[in-house]
Amino acid sequence: MEVSPQWTWGRRVCGALRDFAATSEHPVCFVGTREGADVELVHLDRETEASRALSRPAHAPPFVAFQHGLAFADAPRSLFRAVWKRSILTVSFQDLSADAKNASFAFMPMPWGADDGMFTPSSTDTQPTTRRSILMMGDQPDIESLGEILFAAAHANLTVRHIGDPINQLCGACGRFLTTPFLCQPLDALGGRSPCAFHTNLGRVSDAQLVKEMREALYVPALRKFEGFEISGAEALFCGTRPIVYDISTYRWYTGHAAFVPSGLESTALFHRLVGIFQRSPQPVSRSELRELHATFAWGRLVPRLFARIRERLAVG
Repeated sequence: MEVSPQWTWGRRVCGALRDFAATSEHPVCFVGTREGADVELVHLDRETEASRALSRPAHAPPFVAFQHGLAFADAPRSLFRAVWKRSILTVSFQDLSADAKNASFAFMPMPWGADDGMFTPSSTDTQPTTRRSILMMGDQPDIESLGEILFAAAHANLTVRHIGDPINQLCGACGRFLTTPFLCQPLDALGGRSPCAFHTNLGRVSDAQLVKEMREALYVPALRKFEGFEISGAEALFCGTRPIVYDISTYRWYTGHAAFVPSGLESTALFHRLVGIFQRSPQPVSRSELRELHATFAWGRLVPRLFARIRERLAVG
């Protein structure tokens, strides 16, 4: 499996495929070269990866295609479809069922998951009613709805703790502009404070601190506007905290477990919708629901099932 440092999801997804592949009954060994492999795992997120998969040498081993970005990738769906047809198995959180039927390729729908040994609820059983912060993730303010989240949290009198932006793009420049940005402007509704006064930037953090922050948050918004899976949503649920997601197909895995907001809302409408969510205490994640979540999202269950399917596909040639 080739791993690119440009993949923001690489450490989580590729790490899980390596760490959870082998079982006592079925060992799996990752090798450093294509020549020594029985099967290759190919990740597709851009045109370069799809083109490389289509130009594989004749002696290359069969491959499994993992589809990540699609509708907003820098390549047409037809290019990715050509790769799917050549794979022995295509795996994705995207819904490729119609493509698989029309183009006759093997498809395994699978969400990206979380490590249920690392992401666990608090032993003190902290209830959502005692939590007063929103945990915000990401470093792309426009794509990940960060400004709307902060503006809404401030109006709901909640603090925002922000992970994943080492240069503090959202509020780091407050007070240094000739024209005050919207989030830096003092507002009567906030008692003369600005929305950025409610924001604490944590930058990059360890997994241990991420778990702590998730356990203590009221909600973890995972509001990528276009497409994605947002692994943070599954990780938050394992910690006992509800994510907030858009009602787009790539978030269908969270049905029944997350707060959903309509996609395509303009900023004011999204602000009002988020304020309404933030002002309600979410339903606690029960033990029975957590068992259901583990069955759906735990890497320790997803990955062995995946490799069992790969063995089936290899056996039929």
